[in-house]
Amino acid sequence: MTPCPDENELLEWEEGRLSADAVARLEAHLDGCASCCAVVAGLRGEEALPARGQESPAALGPGSTLGPGARVGRYVLLRRVGEGGMGVVFAAYDPDLDREVAIKLLKPGAVADAEARGRLVREAQALARLSHPNVAIVHDVGQDGDTVFLAMELVRGRTLRHWLTEAPRPWREVLSRFLQAGQGLAAAHAVGLVHRDFKPDNVLLGDDGQVRVTDFGLAHAGPSPLAPPELSAREDPAQQAPPPPPGGATLTGVRLGTPAYMSPEQWRGLRADARSDQFSFCVALYEALFGQRPFTGGTAEERVRALREGRVTPPRGSRVPGAVRDAVLRGLAAEPTSRHPSLDALLGRLESGDRARRWRWAAALATGVAASAAAGFGLAWGDAAQMCTGFETRLEGTWDATRRARLEQRFRQGALPVPGDAFESTARALDAYAQALVAQERQSCEDTRVRQAQSERLMDLRAACLDGRRQALHVLVELLEGGEREALTRASEAARQLPSLAACADRDALARVDPLPEAPEARRELAALRRELDGLRVQGSAGFHARALPRLEEVVAALRGLGHRPTLAWALLLLGELRGTAGSFTEAREVLEEAVRVAEAGHDDETAARAWNRLLYTEVQGMGLVKEAQRTARMAEAALERLGPEASLEVAAELRRVRGSLSYRQGEYARALTDASEALSLLERARGPRDVALADVLTGMGMALNALGRYAEAERHHARALALIEAVYGHEHPLRAAHLNNVATALRLQGKVAEAVQRYGEALALAERLLGAEHSSTSMIRVNLGDALSRQGQLTQALTHYERALASLRKGGDGDQPRVANVLLSLGNVRADLGELPLAEAAYREALALQEAELGPRHPDVALSRNNLGWVAMDAGRLHDARAHFEAARALWEATLGPNHPKVASALYNLGHVELRLRRVRPALVHLRRALEVREQSLGAEHPRVAQTLALLGEALVEGGQLREAREPLERAVALSTRVELAPPELARAHFALARVLWQSHEERPRALALARQAQEAYARSAPAYTPRAREVRSWLSAHGPS
Repeated sequence: MTPCPDENELLEWEEGRLSADAVARLEAHLDGCASCCAVVAGLRGEEALPARGQESPAALGPGSTLGPGARVGRYVLLRRVGEGGMGVVFAAYDPDLDREVAIKLLKPGAVADAEARGRLVREAQALARLSHPNVAIVHDVGQDGDTVFLAMELVRGRTLRHWLTEAPRPWREVLSRFLQAGQGLAAAHAVGLVHRDFKPDNVLLGDDGQVRVTDFGLAHAGPSPLAPPELSAREDPAQQAPPPPPGGATLTGVRLGTPAYMSPEQWRGLRADARSDQFSFCVALYEALFGQRPFTGGTAEERVRALREGRVTPPRGSRVPGAVRDAVLRGLAAEPTSRHPSLDALLGRLESGDRARRWRWAAALATGVAASAAAGFGLAWGDAAQMCTGFETRLEGTWDATRRARLEQRFRQGALPVPGDAFESTARALDAYAQALVAQERQSCEDTRVRQAQSERLMDLRAACLDGRRQALHVLVELLEGGEREALTRASEAARQLPSLAACADRDALARVDPLPEAPEARRELAALRRELDGLRVQGSAGFHARALPRLEEVVAALRGLGHRPTLAWALLLLGELRGTAGSFTEAREVLEEAVRVAEAGHDDETAARAWNRLLYTEVQGMGLVKEAQRTARMAEAALERLGPEASLEVAAELRRVRGSLSYRQGEYARALTDASEALSLLERARGPRDVALADVLTGMGMALNALGRYAEAERHHARALALIEAVYGHEHPLRAAHLNNVATALRLQGKVAEAVQRYGEALALAERLLGAEHSSTSMIRVNLGDALSRQGQLTQALTHYERALASLRKGGDGDQPRVANVLLSLGNVRADLGELPLAEAAYREALALQEAELGPRHPDVALSRNNLGWVAMDAGRLHDARAHFEAARALWEATLGPNHPKVASALYNLGHVELRLRRVRPALVHLRRALEVREQSLGAEHPRVAQTLALLGEALVEGGQLREAREPLERAVALSTRVELAPPELARAHFALARVLWQSHEERPRALALARQAQEAYARSAPAYTPRAREVRSWLSAHGPS
């Protein structure tokens, strides 16, 4: 009989991934080997092997329709790059973000549909919750027809297994790669996830040298890392396995995993946990270090028995230190309770084992008592490890069961619309922060006391940083327990804006800054002020900036006396942020400029970069200082470059986001989209694709896409942002009102006006309920609702909304002037539609003056005021003035947005209209045909603006006597009006023009009369400005048939 195959080969056969020759050899062996048949039956969770003719799972192979060039969702498949037991991986192109990604497609028939989809979705959810440099990033998950897909970062490189087999590797090099992979796996455990299939094939080694753990398709949410499940010493894990399900169904943990790397508890059918991953990690590391599997035997059955009993084959002739070997062997213990307490603990032993070898050599040369030194080290390690415990108790009185219960009671007494949802969202964020805080404190202690990987000074710096974070948590909980409605409304948001814990782990950044004062009294005072700073930041995040500002001023004054520049810079940055939030942008700017100077003098490059970013935000969003902001953006870029390649991804993302706002304000919408796309990519790497912080960046992308006329894409980005907000904050939160408004705007621009009105109404009701009727955000939602109502012909209701919003915004500071201009434009539109032309022109001219003063005369928004002044002039009969305004608008839009922008088409449409009023049919046709071309190209053939252009083009052809040519665009316009929502005057224009064309044919006169009557009804629903057109239709009907 041939030798028994490797378990992985059996798994590949079971999954249908062997060649025909290998299948024939393996099946011949199975015919005579009962032990291998038993192993295969165990893999399948069955009593016996299936019949020989049973069909194996299909793979996406050459016969599949999904290959290079095919589309899956928005992605275009480029080339096949890999395959696993569950899916096939393609390199693909993402046209929305102009980047290559990896797309994993579910193999048809690999498992039952529901199970397959569930496992793939779990892979996405697991990875989306991780943000770590040693974990592959997931961008998207979805379904395209019957195809379930997962979009991930495309890592250029090879698997860890390929790297290991390419050439002999020094053990230190091998250990280094596995330590990086272990960090990624430990990050998964830190958020309660278990991989369940760790092996070298599921670790990618990029060409950039970065190690990334991937293929979390078998991951599931496990128990909290702070409270791992414990088995009693009296309990036998083998006896706790559940009985086999009926019909041979799969036991959780049995099929999921690769046999050679599966833990004994997985073979027994028990649920895998973090200690199971530790076992798999040690199997892979043992194999890589010693060149052999830890569990051997003559048959597959013998190897499985050795694994279950924990009988490890001793390595031969290895130079790997004994401390490293012992750490790996402990991780291979058959009983989970005998392994290391956590993967972090294992990694610490592996690192210290490497150092221990070098230390032993030094000790032997110096004293000749290596054995005593080793024993002493073992005792010291145990004592030090014992010292690094009990950090959970430091949370008592800050965030514990008592305070949690008290806070829940405050939420239920706070008259919030959905108190349970608000509390659960807040408590989840506070729990996660508290657990991460404890984990960091323990890690810092072990880094110094156990692993000896950092100095006492660095431990002190990290401890001071983490003390401030604990104080911030304490302040927030106390603030929320006060029960004030505003605090409770923003609680979930404030909990997610607690000061970053990552900054306390950045050893390089902590080591770079000015050292703490030498005098103990000064150190104590500085530590107290830093803790207070974190608390004041929390008050600002919770909406109490006015309450925090007076004490913050005092803290800044005290810090000036102490002279510790990094802390002073951080305090000045916070002061600038809160002053800006309070609307004092000029004062905020001055403070932020000082923050930059102090941070740079104190060698705190990250705080300097953050201060530059905030200064840029203040100049762009708060003050509209475009020219000054351009210089600030260059300085912010330089500050980011000083941080180097290890710069915070979040700092880089914030710079791209704010720079995108600057580009948007300058009318450089394509560049704004590029900046926002880069910000999204950076932030996804830093926080994962499900983090609520992405919502702001997605909003910036949506705004840029709207400005570029790509309205459907904009809606998708705004909808994704809304979904993130709802998932984290629930449905009763002020941010949801803003994002509902954004979705509604994208719908309105697509011509889905009725749906937009519904969304705007929902957003307005929510904003009034949570922010108040006079809040600036409430006012802008009110304006947008007015725009949608105006499109529907409900002018009186729209006017009410505009006037109320304008009155509220005029009370604001200079920062509200661009918003005032926008309201004036909308107000002018409705005044014009109501026939109040002098009032309309006054509104437009005031808007123009504000825009030129705030934005400059070459900003594309200025063209909008010019365009609207052209409409007033045309309605007043000043046709040559109108043409001059429209020409100015067209020239400015073409220069800033390009000749194929929808706004250019609007100017061309208006020029066609005024030329038609001047009886200049030929130039009117030139403008209208070009407007139609641009609108169809940029907006699509099924858009209300296309129907509008077709109607006016048909009317121009009628006026020019080209009745036969006019019929085609008019028939298209009327047909399109049944599928898209047109404003009543536009609907009337198309119907009446077509009626005039059809009247020339006796057979079609009944239809002509019907169309004219529909036009008459539409004009009856229109604004007073269209009364002359309504009279024209009535006169035509009187002359051509019964009224």
